[in-house]
Amino acid sequence: MKVHKKRLLRGIAAGLGFLVLLLTVNFWIFKSYREHVIQMTQDNLMVTAKSTANSLNLFYKEKLEEFSLFIPIAAENADEIYLKSYIELNKDYISSIELLDENKKVFSFSGISYEMEAKEAVNKALLNADFREGKAVLLEPVLTGPGHFTQFMVSEVRTTTGRFFYAVAAINTGEVYKKIVQPIKAGKSGYSMVKDLSGVILMHPTEDQIGLNAVEGRLEKYKDYNLDLTGLKGLIKRQQDNDEGREILDSYWWGELTKAKKVLVYTRAHVGDQQWIVNVTLNYKEIEKPLGQAARLNLLAAAIILVLFWLFLYYYMKQENQTRSMEIEVKYLRELNSTLEELRQKEEQVRHGSRLWEVGALSGMINHEFNNYLTPILIYGELILGETCVDPAIRENVAEMVQSAKRAAEMTKELASFTRKDSAGEKLVAVNVKEQLERSLRMVKKLLPANISLKKEISSEECYIKSGETMISQIILNLSTNAIYAMNDKQGRITVSAGLVEKSGGQMYGITFGDTGTGMSDEVKARIFDPFFTTKEEGAGTGLGLSVIKGLIEKADGTISVQSESDKGTVFTIELPLCQKEEQTSWFCRNGKKNGFKRILVVEDQEGVGKALVKGLEKRKYKVQSCKNPVEALGVLRKDAKGIDVILTDYSLPDMDGIEFAGLVRCMGIDAKILLITAADNYESLWKKAGKNVDGILEKPVAMIQIEEALESLSS
Repeated sequence: MKVHKKRLLRGIAAGLGFLVLLLTVNFWIFKSYREHVIQMTQDNLMVTAKSTANSLNLFYKEKLEEFSLFIPIAAENADEIYLKSYIELNKDYISSIELLDENKKVFSFSGISYEMEAKEAVNKALLNADFREGKAVLLEPVLTGPGHFTQFMVSEVRTTTGRFFYAVAAINTGEVYKKIVQPIKAGKSGYSMVKDLSGVILMHPTEDQIGLNAVEGRLEKYKDYNLDLTGLKGLIKRQQDNDEGREILDSYWWGELTKAKKVLVYTRAHVGDQQWIVNVTLNYKEIEKPLGQAARLNLLAAAIILVLFWLFLYYYMKQENQTRSMEIEVKYLRELNSTLEELRQKEEQVRHGSRLWEVGALSGMINHEFNNYLTPILIYGELILGETCVDPAIRENVAEMVQSAKRAAEMTKELASFTRKDSAGEKLVAVNVKEQLERSLRMVKKLLPANISLKKEISSEECYIKSGETMISQIILNLSTNAIYAMNDKQGRITVSAGLVEKSGGQMYGITFGDTGTGMSDEVKARIFDPFFTTKEEGAGTGLGLSVIKGLIEKADGTISVQSESDKGTVFTIELPLCQKEEQTSWFCRNGKKNGFKRILVVEDQEGVGKALVKGLEKRKYKVQSCKNPVEALGVLRKDAKGIDVILTDYSLPDMDGIEFAGLVRCMGIDAKILLITAADNYESLWKKAGKNVDGILEKPVAMIQIEEALESLSS
């Protein structure tokens, strides 16, 4: 009886513990689901906000360009008919256009008269540097009526007869809001609004909110209601400090002035020289409904599981004896241990994947930036080497500079290849292995701490192996880093010997790298070439080094082996097949073009790269025009599309990428050849994305010989 009672009490305690655990897990699941729903909702709202901001930017840019093109025609004729036609063409947005003479008196106008505002707009424009350079400018919005902002575009023009005018056009921001911002809905009761950086509301679905400061203005307007705008004040401060953000805000519905909890995102819109804040707001209650349903289902599932558990427990206690209970408990513990081990392995895999992603992101960034820096070096070096009057000593120095730039480019490619599944595309060249070893060991000697010495025994033979240009450096530096870590603060020595070795298949080049560190156990030695395996402390290593150099050596058809004993040190033996020395061709002196192309348009946002490309192409007798962004390039193509034979465009451009730009060019019916230059290494995906819009893809850093060969290929 006592045994039964104890078992019953244990069962009840287990049931209560399970209930607590179940409720805890359910609460955690619900909390995670709630955060996921909010995050997903804010992601969607952010897409909406950025789309709205981009639409505003493009709209005002388009209107300013139209205004700049129209005004010289209207001023030349000085006729209200032209002004009326401009108003008619833009009746949804433009409410007024006026021509003012040199004394800022209205000479002609059409639409609503804003005489005083127009004069003030001219005075403000005269303070603008772009306006003084002859460009049309877009001024900040002006409150021209209750709940109504007007934004003025100002331009100056001088007719062929010598007459001078100021042109002022008024944009109705209310209509801009109705046509561009308001149609983009967020849920059933959500809305979008726009304010400037000071917090003044420019566009809002509730008209009486327009013109108010989001905090001070509302406190003044609703001073009898004792509003709590602490959260809104903090939001305005964060919007002023950050380009974008996500918030859960306690605020009000300003139409009914009722309290509300809102899901809100914001981003910046660049309108002319101004920065506006675009808010997209959603009623929190719209996501509370699915969250409530999930909570109820969660509780129902918990209740069902709990009932089933008690039924099982009752049956179990009636049927099983103590011995069987022990067996089940042992079995349960084994299964739990196995499950925990599997979970630990899965977590380790996730951490490994995260490390690989971080390495990939970093290498991609380095690859992109380095290649942009190296392109001008290669091109200018080629230009100097192409000159016959260059002093031989200078020519030798420049040639060495170019070779160093090529090695740096090769290193960035190999760094990027570490995170790719397939590195078969890497270029293998004949490398002087003795020269590479000497250079690498000089670097290692500088890095060694005072407690470690370096001994080297390298044979004098000039031998060549087929590999990446930086493979030897990577191997030596990686093994040296591991050796330094193994010897820690103890006195130690690194020994490197290299030379020809006889094998059954012929001669090989052998490298032996040894240290007097702590050595390795057989278990560790069996795994040292596994990716991500490391014996270093958490955060001290990624476990990528030895697996990477093994891959490089095997790619060069070589082998690597290791001998080690605990407390006796480690010796790595590397054997690489020999190859013949490759005679390098001189590619610096190709100055004349052999294809039929005459005029090339270069689209490159990096100023240094753009200048280098222009100079290199002009040296080869091409007529070159350069643009820093796709918008400028499209403007050039609209004016003279037939005069352009080839478009040489970078992939990474502001506003749109090079493939999107190529698509627009093809949509304009322009059949010029298009070459894409990219620092990325995902050529297959770029080709798929480009389709037939791009005729060729070149890899940064790019030399003029590569461009010339590509042009010759396109002309054949």
